[in-house]
Amino acid sequence: MAHVHGAYGDVFFRLGRIEEARPHYQDPLARLKEVAARRPGSFEVQEVVARTYARLGQLAFKLGQRATSEKAFVLALNGWEHCVKLARENRPERLPWYQPAVAVAQARSRHFPEAEKEAHVLLEQWPDHPEVRLQVARCYALCLATTDKTSQQRCATRALDLLRQAADQGYRNVVALETDPEWELLQNQADFAALVKRIKGMVSQDRR
Repeated sequence: MAHVHGAYGDVFFRLGRIEEARPHYQDPLARLKEVAARRPGSFEVQEVVARTYARLGQLAFKLGQRATSEKAFVLALNGWEHCVKLARENRPERLPWYQPAVAVAQARSRHFPEAEKEAHVLLEQWPDHPEVRLQVARCYALCLATTDKTSQQRCATRALDLLRQAADQGYRNVVALETDPEWELLQNQADFAALVKRIKGMVSQDRR
């Protein structure tokens, strides 16, 4: 049920109806935390909890509630790190999904050097994995929030390069690129509009 609430919340969020998204993220959280406490070894439960905190962090950030968003992002980071620990112990095949989530959570928590370092390691470990490539692009896009100009340019270049590669591998989610808050800073880059236009052209070709 939490998955359904999250999906509904995402729809409202992308439509800009932020306050309507909030209950779909917030309401299931107390129950989720209870279940997670009873089932600390459950991948499914721990993943949903981490994802819910990340969504709440995005929502608070969009509303300008920086302290609330930072707290939620730290809790999401803790959750994804727990998922990585579980995966290393029991389900290593899940690591290409969980480790990139840690890098993204580090960037959202403004731990930019750590996020960049983790992103580099991930690309070395899984150079051809489509999910890793996409999430590392997301990580680099979030790292544009750093105040270091050299790092900003480096991260923008890497994010755009990875998104181009993701598109070549079949990524077509233009709606996410245009509406998800992770890509907002990247949208200011001159090459981003051209990339979105290119992907839209790919979508049209795929439909023929």
